[in-house]
Amino acid sequence: MKEEKIQRIEQKFKKSIKREMKKAHINNALHLIEGCANFLYATNICYVDEELESYIGELSSVFGSVEWGTISKETIIFYDNFGFDHRGLAEIYLKALVKNYRVVYLAKQKFEKNVPTLKKIVQDNGGNVYWLKHEQNDYIETIKEMYKCVADVAPEKFIFYSTPDDVCGVTLLSLIYSCTQVVQINLTDHAFWLGTKWIDLCIEFREYGGNISKEYRNIEKNKIAVLPYYPLINHEYEFMGFPFDKKPENKVIFSGGSLYKTLGDGNKYYKIVEYILEKDKDVIFWYAGGGDDRELNKLIRKFPSRVYHTAERKDLFQIIQNCYFYLSTYPVLGGLMLQIVAEAEKIPLTLRHSNVGDGILLNQDKLGIEFDTMEELLLEIDRLLSDEKYLKAKQKRMSGNVITEDDFSVRLISILNGECRKREFMHLNVDKLRDVYIENTNISVVSECIARREFIYMGIRYFPVYFGVGAFYRLFAKMKK
Repeated sequence: MKEEKIQRIEQKFKKSIKREMKKAHINNALHLIEGCANFLYATNICYVDEELESYIGELSSVFGSVEWGTISKETIIFYDNFGFDHRGLAEIYLKALVKNYRVVYLAKQKFEKNVPTLKKIVQDNGGNVYWLKHEQNDYIETIKEMYKCVADVAPEKFIFYSTPDDVCGVTLLSLIYSCTQVVQINLTDHAFWLGTKWIDLCIEFREYGGNISKEYRNIEKNKIAVLPYYPLINHEYEFMGFPFDKKPENKVIFSGGSLYKTLGDGNKYYKIVEYILEKDKDVIFWYAGGGDDRELNKLIRKFPSRVYHTAERKDLFQIIQNCYFYLSTYPVLGGLMLQIVAEAEKIPLTLRHSNVGDGILLNQDKLGIEFDTMEELLLEIDRLLSDEKYLKAKQKRMSGNVITEDDFSVRLISILNGECRKREFMHLNVDKLRDVYIENTNISVVSECIARREFIYMGIRYFPVYFGVGAFYRLFAKMKK
């Protein structure tokens, strides 16, 4: 889809928002802002949108103010809008925070069954859990409930760990910004998100994200800190086996994550996989993850019994331990996967794209795992496949290149205390990554953004064609299952 068409859809969103605001239809306007943010995240044509944030600022005036109690020293609210137990960053942050603060965990009621570990971490360390009722279509009541909860607690700090389109959460930030310190944990550093205007501190997990936030999100440099994460690995899981009959001579090349990370930039990722399969007849390629599998299916048809696609598995670490080497996704790199592979002392072979993967591992530039061109990468693949002694030597170098849990905790508390803020920034050219997103944007991507359950009324009213196409895609996907 051409960039001009993407921009026209964006402008239609904004005209619709203004129309609903003019009629004082606050709930409708909030839904449209959420829809537009979701669209901007999916297309990634920008990293921040001042207009959307100004709309939120204007709409927040209707909520007035609530009475705050005395600030609760050493009390933190951790707001989680993802609701994942062992995925993402919530668990590692909570483990560190409960050692130094009284933590109140704030999340939607629908997440309660999904996060038993997070709940236990908080409650076992003297904290509290507050579940938001979150009326599906009534965002006004949701924001009021959130606002009252935060005001009742009056935390010293408010940790904001949220999705890119969280209009309710960001409206809350606009209401509490002057009352407490707002700390953003930036999980989505490579793409658009709402809320840059109302944060006091933005914690990035790599240098790349820090540079993006400074240069493209216009966040002041003294508000940015960089803190690498570490992977949560369950060493107790048993390896559940291969989804095929592995012979002693087979070399299993593994890769995984959301399949959108492999699409675009001339299909280079799939060309690399095809090269590996043609180079060595003993290689079996295994991909674990969901999404658009059209390109992967082409390889499955071309190399029957040598290419396998499965869903994600809980024994990921054990899978990697049993593979020959790991092929990183391209053009979008999976940072957490890189760390898990390093912990398993396997090689995460990586084609670089736009500095996206910089700073995920310690001493990353010295490990010899990243390559700037296809030619360099393919030469390395040739050597790894033919020289096992060389492979083993490189595997040993992977050990000790992930931050430890103790180091993470110490550095986090230092950052929250005003230390260890990032000061130096470099210019990043994001055009290549931006072009990949534009190249991958099609009617399916746009329609899926619009045809969402929480957007039914606004979607049908302002984007009937896209909503209809999206509803068809969703129905077809259900029928396939």
